[in-house]
Amino acid sequence: MPLRLDYPSLIVESVSSLESSLRRARYRQNIERIRFLWYLKTGAARSLASAGSLIGLRSRQSQTLWRLYREGGLENLLVKTSRRSWGKLSSVQIGRLLQYLDTDMVKTQQEIATYLQDTFGVHYTQAGISLLLKRVKVKLKTGRPSNVRKVEGSEEAFKKNASPLGATS
Repeated sequence: MPLRLDYPSLIVESVSSLESSLRRARYRQNIERIRFLWYLKTGAARSLASAGSLIGLRSRQSQTLWRLYREGGLENLLVKTSRRSWGKLSSVQIGRLLQYLDTDMVKTQQEIATYLQDTFGVHYTQAGISLLLKRVKVKLKTGRPSNVRKVEGSEEAFKKNASPLGATS
């Protein structure tokens, strides 16, 4: 038979202090976490899994909340954990990348990956570059096909010497 913990005695806050914390809580995440403790303290739930299911958590998530509470109390449980970021790059680095993309020197995603590696020391895979470009709303960068027999510089000479279509002398 598994060991049953006496949760009401392990939770140091009183029911009334949990209720006042519940009224003061602003964020939905904190409200749910306080309710989790309240269910355990009042005996409405006798296990972590049942208290978690009352607020829509799975058993493992309930264990994580209990571990957070045991390590640092209610203050540790209510710390906002979600951090939003651009990923590996800071917003300043994103700005520099967008400036680089505006120069029209980039033709492929591989060139972007090389630029990021050389400039910022950050490695991105091709799939990571694709997701990064979607996130910063940059058009698809794909290389244009070119003939293998093409001679570099000959297209400029062709453009200068070509006469407009339909022009007759």
